[in-house]
Amino acid sequence: MDAAKVLLAAGAIAACSPPPADLPCNEAGTAEIVLGYGDPSNPETFRVLHDGDSVALTPGNQGGQHMWLQTRARGIVPDRPRVQYRISRVDGTIAIGLSQYQGSRWSAVGSDATQFRSQTQPATIDDEQYCAVLAGAEVRVRATVDDRVGHCGVAEVRLRVDGWSSEAAPADRAARETCCRDLTNQRCYPNGPPDVVMTDATAE
Repeated sequence: MDAAKVLLAAGAIAACSPPPADLPCNEAGTAEIVLGYGDPSNPETFRVLHDGDSVALTPGNQGGQHMWLQTRARGIVPDRPRVQYRISRVDGTIAIGLSQYQGSRWSAVGSDATQFRSQTQPATIDDEQYCAVLAGAEVRVRATVDDRVGHCGVAEVRLRVDGWSSEAAPADRAARETCCRDLTNQRCYPNGPPDVVMTDATAE
């Protein structure tokens, strides 16, 4: 078999090969993780988050509310890392938000070939929880990164939720604040989307 046929055969075998299996995290190779506040319109914008920092919530266009986060890491393979954001009240262990992303290749940070960054991603707070943390409550945000080939790491910070982001549409903020003032309102979360403001006339 000539060289060209060998290359074609090798390519066909590679194309049919299953994706590599996930490998367990190797504690000896723990990655260095940094959690930051990101700007979805400019992935290069990154503010490292420290205990006591304030973050704002962004209302989603189709309901829901989140904080924009970006994770950076050293000691990982950037091909297909998995990152999980777990948000909980500092005064309890029950999660009030859990978001997970995987599959996207991470990018190098500037000219640093040893540090990689995720996309800026929304870490969502559950619909029935955002009213309780909106006005200055402290939450614990834990980012867990696993590159699925044996390297992993964790970063955790305590943050204070400080209202809505300045980019949030006034109508979105107003609708959610109306829901928070009247938790018995059956037209609000968790019973209905807060971005739909209904009146008696539209309800008929």
